[in-house]
Amino acid sequence: LLKKVNNVPDVLVGASLISMVDAFPDAVVRVDEDLRVSYANRAAQRISRKDPDSLNGSTLWELYPEMVGTRLPLACYEAMESGEERDISGFYYEPFETWLDVHIIPMQPGLTIYCRDVSPIKAADRARTAITEQLQEVQDATTDGIVSINRSWRITYLNRRARDLLAPAGDLLGADIWKSFPAQVYEGSPYLTHYHQAMSEGIHGEFESYYRAPLDLWLQISVRPSLDGIIVFFRDVTARKHAEAALVQSEKLAAMGRLASSIAHEINNPLAAVTNLLYLARQSARGIPQVEHYLEEADEQLKRVSLIASQTLRFHRQSTRPCAIGCSELFTTVLAIYEAKLKEQRIKLEKRKRANKPVVCLEGEIRQVLNNLVANAIDAMPAGGRLLVRSREGTDWRTDRKGLVLTVADTGVGVDPATFARIFEAFFTTKGTGGTGLGLWISASIMERHQGRIRVRSGQGLNRSGTVVAMFLPFQTTCPISASSPTIS
Repeated sequence: LLKKVNNVPDVLVGASLISMVDAFPDAVVRVDEDLRVSYANRAAQRISRKDPDSLNGSTLWELYPEMVGTRLPLACYEAMESGEERDISGFYYEPFETWLDVHIIPMQPGLTIYCRDVSPIKAADRARTAITEQLQEVQDATTDGIVSINRSWRITYLNRRARDLLAPAGDLLGADIWKSFPAQVYEGSPYLTHYHQAMSEGIHGEFESYYRAPLDLWLQISVRPSLDGIIVFFRDVTARKHAEAALVQSEKLAAMGRLASSIAHEINNPLAAVTNLLYLARQSARGIPQVEHYLEEADEQLKRVSLIASQTLRFHRQSTRPCAIGCSELFTTVLAIYEAKLKEQRIKLEKRKRANKPVVCLEGEIRQVLNNLVANAIDAMPAGGRLLVRSREGTDWRTDRKGLVLTVADTGVGVDPATFARIFEAFFTTKGTGGTGLGLWISASIMERHQGRIRVRSGQGLNRSGTVVAMFLPFQTTCPISASSPTIS
């Protein structure tokens, strides 16, 4: 072009072109049919890490024998045979850990090879990938769910915790958030309010709400606007909600217990007066058989009321220090409260006492365990059955310690395997609103604190069903028993 336009001599044209190519930031290498180097510009000399004098006249394989068998020679021979250009993107120049984008142009005779050093780009990509992977690891390790939603209300990202919590809703990646959770679309929905405010107005949102079916979860949710939509952070607070509800229920039960204790105490005084009056009435009615019979019956019922009142008082008064108590005394206190219910449901009570040695324990807590076991057994026999309470001395073969074994067995409906696997799980209940799901969990915690254990067996056979619960209390403990609140272990 220089020669044609400016009438420049060939020698000057060649010198000018060489100067221009030498100034290229990319490497330019000219090779013949044997891939012998006839020219390399300054960038090529720099990238080659070779002495410039050794480049010209040497083949690529003499210069770099380690490249034999790589993509580069294959592409060079293909370009010469086909006469078509070839590209190798991201060729790894192994000896010097250099990444090259290579463009091969057939030019008779031989080839012209253009190489661009993309090592900084590759390094940046690797660094970016490493940061992305680290960020992904952090996001997957967090206990909070993270969901990204674009401006079309489609889910574009879920971290591992989000996928686990939202699994009942199916595969959500790419799904429309409102179509996936239609139960959250209603007038006044906090989801609609906060999500739309974050999306359209850039306003952060914080709220707690119950996520309806299919999740059945209480979630603490934080909504943040992003460049392409919103990001939702959420935490499962179902256990906390259950704990708060259980605490309220516990406070109600405690208040009822105090009220029952107060009523029982107030009843005792008029009971004593009525007992004395009945005694006087029986003295006056001597010789009148029918009246004597009625008065005797009234006296028996009055004694029963007095026993229930005294047992209620004793049940409520819980000691803060361990004391020695016999098995009969523990069972009598609990069974007296359920005497009427046992008769009402036609449940036959059977007692087998085979242990006389007292055990040192917090009697209020052990009564609480027995009360829970007896109540569960009665609930399992709505159509009647047999309730067996038994005591015996036994051995914990894990520790070889001697102790007292108290057993509560029923002929009720039994427990299915799926439910049985969760009976000691906190907040798990099969009684609906009538249960808190804390009875057996607290019972197990109490037994653990007494260094004992509780075992359950249950069956649902056609002709034989029921549940047997055995609790072991050691006669000797290795550390003092404390009356602290039960905790999850």
